[in-house]
Amino acid sequence: ERMMALRFGTACAAIALMASASVVSATPVLAQQQAPALSSVAHPDQWPVLPMKLKRDPKVEARVEAMLAKMSIDDKVGQLLQVDIASISPKDLETYKLGSILNGGNSAPNNDELAPAA
Repeated sequence: ERMMALRFGTACAAIALMASASVVSATPVLAQQQAPALSSVAHPDQWPVLPMKLKRDPKVEARVEAMLAKMSIDDKVGQLLQVDIASISPKDLETYKLGSILNGGNSAPNNDELAPAA
C-alpha cells in the first residue's frame, strides 16, 4: 500500500512537471504574439481622464500660496533636488538649499560595499 502511494505521488509529480514545462515553453510564443509594438512617442490624448474626487480646500491652498510667496527661486529649485549622500557634506547644506539627501542610492556607507545594515 505504501509502495502504491509512493508510485502514485511520483506519477503526479511527473505529470505536474510535464504540464508546467509545456506552459513554460509555450509562454514565449504567446508573449510574442500578444506584445504590442513599442513606441517612443507619448500620446496624452489617449490617456484615461480621471475625475478629481477631492475638492481643493481654500484654506490649504491659501497656506501653500503663502509659503510659496515667501520662497526664493533658489528655495523652490532646491526643494526639487535630491542629492546622493556621497556627493555632499554637512557644510554644503549651509550653502545649498536642498530638498533631501539620499542615503542608499549608488553610494555605499563609508565606501564599504559590504557594510552591515546597522
